[in-house]
Amino acid sequence: MTELLKAVTRDPSNINGLSDWTTEINEIDNQFGFIRANGDFNIKTTSQVSIIFDRISNEIRLIPASNPRAKGSNVGKDRDVQQFAMALLYYSDDDYIDVQDIQGQRRPGDSDMEETFAAVRADKLMDLRLAHDQTDEYLRFEAMVGNIPAGAATGFTDMYDMFGLNKAADFTVDLAANTLDEQISLVKRKSSAGYKAGSAMSGFDFYLDPALFDEIVANPEFRDVYNMYQNSGKQRLRDENVDYYKWGVVDNFEHRGVRFMAYNPSFTDADGNEVKVLGAGQGIAVPSGTRDLFRGYWGPANKLSMANKGGAELFSFEQTEANDEGHTLETQARKLYWTTKPGAIIQLT
Repeated sequence: MTELLKAVTRDPSNINGLSDWTTEINEIDNQFGFIRANGDFNIKTTSQVSIIFDRISNEIRLIPASNPRAKGSNVGKDRDVQQFAMALLYYSDDDYIDVQDIQGQRRPGDSDMEETFAAVRADKLMDLRLAHDQTDEYLRFEAMVGNIPAGAATGFTDMYDMFGLNKAADFTVDLAANTLDEQISLVKRKSSAGYKAGSAMSGFDFYLDPALFDEIVANPEFRDVYNMYQNSGKQRLRDENVDYYKWGVVDNFEHRGVRFMAYNPSFTDADGNEVKVLGAGQGIAVPSGTRDLFRGYWGPANKLSMANKGGAELFSFEQTEANDEGHTLETQARKLYWTTKPGAIIQLT
């Protein structure tokens, strides 16, 4: 016989009534982490709050035949060197515990358990960490689109413009302009040309707004491919083209060396507004298996004792007031994510 464990407490709506108590229901915002888990970023730590790099470009030309008796010969071209400086942005999120958070408070999820400092502290630290994780995912996704933070929480600078590239004319492909296979080939050629003398590629990932993903799947040409799909053991099965995560699902499908993925999560900014990286019906094509296409820098904490010391993804500090009336929780990070070759990222519509 199974024993039923129950917690009985007073019914808040009836002073003379009793009610069973159940465990709490946690309504925590989805924690998106698909890009963080992919490992596409080459992460470096630094003891400084800015980085400087040189963008070196050159034009390799064929050498014309010449007369060995003539004194003149072909002359090589100088390399063009452009210097860029970028600041690591500072992200800080703090919380505070006072007596009112604990005194006379019932612990959520328990019928008669008093709140404790340890439980409140654990919950607040978890929320602070989750906020940093979501900010990190958002920043990495923006970097993959070709943007770099410009100071505001959701303000960014276009790296195509920084490098003198015409994104609209040279690095954007309308997938509906011709047959789907023709446009896939065009994306691959444009990306390879923009990548130049980079490392090898192993394929392409298409990150798509769900509306664009659905449009592609509904394409008659693509529908025929989908229906006649033969799985070789290296690609996703036709009968199940969804990956399941704690925060939801990612629709995906593989065709001609391209992994199509519906991924455009909704983030909430500091003012409570919904923000997305991709616009409605948009996407990006990213070469996969590359070595240094995306970089990340983690800088030092904003503390005297940690000045000029190596950075980390996240720092956490705590301090209890001398009068024992409050406890401060402080988290901070100094970081920057960016793409080294925005020309390899193709915008999709």
